[in-house]
Amino acid sequence: MSDPLDLAGNVELRRESTITALDTAWIAIYVAPDGEAIPITGGWLRAMLRAVDEDSSVPGAPVLACREPEAFAVGEVVSYRIPVVPNPRR
Repeated sequence: MSDPLDLAGNVELRRESTITALDTAWIAIYVAPDGEAIPITGGWLRAMLRAVDEDSSVPGAPVLACREPEAFAVGEVVSYRIPVVPNPRR
């Protein structure tokens, strides 16, 4: 992005990915244009514990029970909603 962006409130990272293992842990970080990784807030998800309780969730704030692992085939495209701890940023 070339212009500043203001963020406040609920934030989630949505992605579709394939992995080459039986499970993985996703960790979200911000990488500045110069390549520096800047910790802004936390966001994490175990791939097998990705089930979202849609009835309890709102856009930007998925609710993950993390109780029942969901298997998937290695190389399968899977959708993830990774909750990110809300905080204001520019």
